[in-house]
Amino acid sequence: MLVALTRSFPGYGERGLRALPAQPVFYVTGEAHHSFQKIAHSSGLGREAAHAVPVDAELRMDPAALERRIAETARPAWLPSCGRHRGDHRAGIIDPLEELAALCAREGLWLHVDGAWAGRRRCPPA
Repeated sequence: MLVALTRSFPGYGERGLRALPAQPVFYVTGEAHHSFQKIAHSSGLGREAAHAVPVDAELRMDPAALERRIAETARPAWLPSCGRHRGDHRAGIIDPLEELAALCAREGLWLHVDGAWAGRRRCPPA
């Protein structure tokens, strides 16, 4: 989150949240780990900065729902800046990354892909 804030808002690294032109938000699914609430709190964004995005029938983040959520939050009081998308670590769900990457590129959002569960490369047995 801190890297995303610093990249999206270069003044954040020196002046903190008061350097930002508006309140940033980030997007996670309702299936996301509760640590995102802690991250929002500890980074100074506040827990209201975490915006939940619906999932599809396979528990993956729904890109169309994300696009609607971005449009809903793009108002003067909020500045969508940090797109956080990841697979669910409990069930091994992997979000549709190609679609999310294209959407984030169009919207100028930071895309974070968490490789803690499925990002490891498994070596074949020796």
